[in-house]
Amino acid sequence: MVFNSCTFVNLMNCTSVHSFRNALRSGLEAVPRYFRNSLDCHLSYALSDISEKEWNSLNFSRSTFLDYQHLLALSASEHTDVKFIFAKFVNEETPVGIAVFQIALLEADNLHERIGKGRFAEMLGRKFAPKNGLPYILICGSAFATGEHGYSFNPIIPSQKAMNGLCEALTEIIRNEDRPDQSISAMLIKDFYQNKFKEAKALEKCGFRSFDVDHNMEMPILENWLSFDDYLQDLNSKFRTKANGAFKKSEPLSVQFFNQKQIIEHQDKIQELYDAVHDKADFKIGHLNSNILAEMKEKLGDDMIFRAYFLEEQIIGFSIALDAPDQLEAFIVGIDYKVNTTYALYSRMLYDYIDTAISRRKNKIVFGRTAGEIKSTVGAFPIQLKCCIRHPGRLPNVLLNIIFKYVEPSSFPTRNPYKETTFKKIQALGYHY
Repeated sequence: MVFNSCTFVNLMNCTSVHSFRNALRSGLEAVPRYFRNSLDCHLSYALSDISEKEWNSLNFSRSTFLDYQHLLALSASEHTDVKFIFAKFVNEETPVGIAVFQIALLEADNLHERIGKGRFAEMLGRKFAPKNGLPYILICGSAFATGEHGYSFNPIIPSQKAMNGLCEALTEIIRNEDRPDQSISAMLIKDFYQNKFKEAKALEKCGFRSFDVDHNMEMPILENWLSFDDYLQDLNSKFRTKANGAFKKSEPLSVQFFNQKQIIEHQDKIQELYDAVHDKADFKIGHLNSNILAEMKEKLGDDMIFRAYFLEEQIIGFSIALDAPDQLEAFIVGIDYKVNTTYALYSRMLYDYIDTAISRRKNKIVFGRTAGEIKSTVGAFPIQLKCCIRHPGRLPNVLLNIIFKYVEPSSFPTRNPYKETTFKKIQALGYHY
């Protein structure tokens, strides 16, 4: 077996530290031999190499974030510093699945604080993610949204076989992409809901470690909510008063639904507001250029709802929702934090998401994993999520497994804003605190 400039049996003949490191990594087996499968993987750096009809036919999960037009806009190199790689999986000459991989810089300044207390945990966190965070991370999933948006396989393919295919694809990408100017420090597969934990378990046989991450916040939309007022009437008096107070505070604001032309006209301010939110995050993977939002609006049309919030004639915030099958996806927000509290801007955005979901007759809203407490005050529930992580090298992967043994999701107080009868209806749908 050849490893770049040296062989496994003669590692010491490598001419540099980098060639030695590459030799070790090139010897990495994504999957133990006794778990190997017959899925063939075809990798491409341009989505246009695959037809839209074929790609979307393999999106068995119907994920909006795996939609061809969405990915076509998102993956344009001028729109983001994230590199996209696309995969099609074939079983005995029949296409059976797709996956999206991204290589991105990861800033994780406070990882050592999330790992736990004690000198040992702190040492591990700082060793793995020092002040400037990780160099690069290879992701299967969306760097810009919470949820299962990384891959989709035909349900007839066994979980272990599908996950082995992902592992082999990741390993091939590592061999092609890991280099001195782009050192990949981890492979991350995100996110798994409870009904997919068996897939996370299957990845452990490929050397991955599964760990709990911050919960996704979801809100069910009841069938009897035909208008926003119906929702308000199902809140208890305390939280109905809170909602009315938010609308009172936000009365000076005007709201506009932007088309593509308006997004382009205000792109500098949109970028500034997006950056304000992006920069506050403890974990930052990838960065978007506001130009992409105009292109997404062109490709997605009415399925992308762009609200701009004005104070007098100045934009102070925006929110984007994506109309997905059966649900509304809260995508990106931008906020001027200097006026956020005074005008209850973020609260108003959350209520406007709810209004949109009701008017479009959705079953639920997927709010994402940030700001859990305030989202629970409008009626969202925390949904457990897991991710799987692995270091490309064998020995560093042992250290990584120790580190993520200590990682825990952040906690926050949850609120129940509903009347008792309404809460029982929601519990019957499977939601609970």
